[in-house]
Amino acid sequence: MDTEETLQQRRRRLAQVSRAGRPSYLRDSEVDVWHPRSSPDSDVGPWDQLLIMAVKFAKLQGQVYDQLYSAAARNAHPVQQAETIQQFSAKLQSWYTGLREKSWDIMYYSTMTLILIKAPPTEEEAGVSQTCLEAARVGLRCHLACFSSYQIADSPGQVSEGEYASWVLHQSSLNPFIAVFLHAIAADSLEDLCPLDDVVAVLQKVSVVSNSCQALFKVCSTFARLGRALVMDDTRLENPEGGLQLSNDPNPGPQSGPETFEGIFGEGMKNGFKIP
Repeated sequence: MDTEETLQQRRRRLAQVSRAGRPSYLRDSEVDVWHPRSSPDSDVGPWDQLLIMAVKFAKLQGQVYDQLYSAAARNAHPVQQAETIQQFSAKLQSWYTGLREKSWDIMYYSTMTLILIKAPPTEEEAGVSQTCLEAARVGLRCHLACFSSYQIADSPGQVSEGEYASWVLHQSSLNPFIAVFLHAIAADSLEDLCPLDDVVAVLQKVSVVSNSCQALFKVCSTFARLGRALVMDDTRLENPEGGLQLSNDPNPGPQSGPETFEGIFGEGMKNGFKIP
């Protein structure tokens, strides 16, 4: 019979899984409404075009989940998955070429990273593929530039931290942060740790807006500190294949799982995500 502790561990795992990678509530196949027509009015037409581009972007994101991150996608053959990644990156690039609005750069590079991070790195690449790393680096720079532009005094685009969190931060994931983190610890790249610290500094300013912003700050702050500790740690060893060994300890303890992350993030982090 399972102990109470075992049951609690299973509940934590279930809570974490149920909050990760949710599919769309409304599937594209269930939508039979055509895109709106663009108004000939010069004051309204640009907004109509923006809406149409947003709909196309959302549809593409849904397809990315279905074909790269859904349960069914896990059984895809590597060759088929590589073709899917190439097709989606081309579609997203085509969408971006038709838009050319800098205000959408964060969402564009975030989604591009989401697509390319599924491509396995070659033997010469560390952590993630080079194309994924390039998209992730640009994504972080766009995030920093966007926030800075909102903080310039007398700027026409100046908004509060709350508005920035609602309009920008919550509308795109920070998976470029994770991609750069993975490369930094795999390649011992101090250079790539700097933008992570810069992003954490921005998130700290926004963390007072809501519990979700505070949770995001805590997660990214922990990863940034962990990355710096791993890269700077003199006890780390590289095996001949370039893989990473974090410790020689014959009793290293658990390396993953809910308990490990709970220890890293702390009780406040667990409560922030409302995990039972």
